[in-house]
Order: sequence, then structure tokens, then C-alpha cells
Amino acid sequence: MKLNELNFEPRQVKQTNAVEYRGAIHNAAAKRNMRAQREVDAWKDKDPSKINYLGSGAYGTAYNLPRKTNTVVKIGNVEGNRVGTDGYLTFIKFVKAAQDEGQSNPYLPQIHDVKMLKDRIGRVFYKVRMEKLDPLPYFSEKQEDLWPIWQKILHTDQEGAMEYVSKHRSVAHPMLSLLQLINDGIENPRSPKMKQIDPQLKAAMILINKAMHASKTETDIGPHNVMIRRTPYGPQLVVLDPLA
Repeated sequence: MKLNELNFEPRQVKQTNAVEYRGAIHNAAAKRNMRAQREVDAWKDKDPSKINYLGSGAYGTAYNLPRKTNTVVKIGNVEGNRVGTDGYLTFIKFVKAAQDEGQSNPYLPQIHDVKMLKDRIGRVFYKVRMEKLDPLPYFSEKQEDLWPIWQKILHTDQEGAMEYVSKHRSVAHPMLSLLQLINDGIENPRSPKMKQIDPQLKAAMILINKAMHASKTETDIGPHNVMIRRTPYGPQLVVLDPLA
């Protein structure tokens, strides 16, 4: 699979500043990732200023394109070519459909476009162009940065947020309790436990729940599946990749 087969025209390259390759979750994933790495290296050799190594994860490698805006491109393999049962792709399609109908939700990522692709041997891939987001504060960082997120979710001050977390969540840690809340809300968004949360977050959980049932997948909520959007009013929680 060549990069130019994935529609990386110069115009699109200039609009992005990261490329993340998500490999399939099976035995051939590592081999495909190596192939993708060689192709990206060849691309870098042609124009080193267009792409910089950003980091690697379980499903592939991320690259920073220093030339333009707050957009990322994600390339993912559809395991077994079963488009209807790919949790991430189903979630993204539900989000994009809602946004196309004017139902934008601040707790969901802004999706610019989704394209389906096929390589020379018939494997199906998707290319998602979306907004660039920032990671949540990790355990080694300032956990107090999470309390503004809790305050927005609960429409309360920090004292009220801390009281809610200690009273209603099984763990008092602000990040763990946040991840637990999102997981529980996706699995059962109409639970009485969700009564106090922001209606927009509840609406996002209902959408993700529908995508989960449509794809017959399960929740997959960890620190890397939830990110934040920087706004003038403080950090905005965004559920990015909730299904597996």
C-alpha cells in the first residue's frame, strides 16, 4: 500500500499536522506497521520538512506535520474487512452523521471527513480527518487540572465536584473516577446515576451506546481514549475512541 494510494495530495498534506497509523489487531499487524513505516520513510526522504516522527503506540505510529493547522489524519485497517463491526469506524460515522445534521456535541470530536480505501490485495482501510486534541493530564502530572472538567460536567464548583466524586464514585482519584463515569454512562446512559451530569455529555453517551450496539462491540475507556480540547473557557472533555 503506497501513501499516494491513500490520497495524500499536497493540498491535504498542508492541512494536517499529524498522521497516525492504526494497524489491525491480529498477527500481521507488526508486519504491516513495518511496511507502513518504510513507506512513510520514503515519503520523508522526498520532503523531510513535511513530516516528523511523533510517537508510536500499540496500533501504529504517529507523525507530526509541522506545516499546518490543528488537524490530524488517522488511517486504520478494518479487521477482516468487516466494516459494520469495526467499533472505531462505527463511532466515527455516528458522530459525523450527527454533525452533518447540525447536532454538534462538545464532548465528541469534530470530524472533517471519512473515506474508505482499499489496497492492492483487497484490504479495507479508512482515513479519518479530524481536529487535533490534547491528552488528559496523566497520573504523574497535575491532577487538579481535571477538576475544571468535573465542574463543567456537574455544573458546580470545585468543592461540589470533589464531594460528588467522593460520594458517588467507587474511587476518589479524579482521573480514574472520570474514566469510570464515562464507561458507566456509555453502558447505561439512562441510569439514575447519570441524572446529575451535563445533558450534552449524556447525549454523547447515548450516541456512543447506539454505536456500540450497532457494531456489537464493548466500551474501551482509558486515558488514551479520552482527550481535551483547549478553549477560552477552560479544557473541554472529548471522548475520542470509546469502543473496541
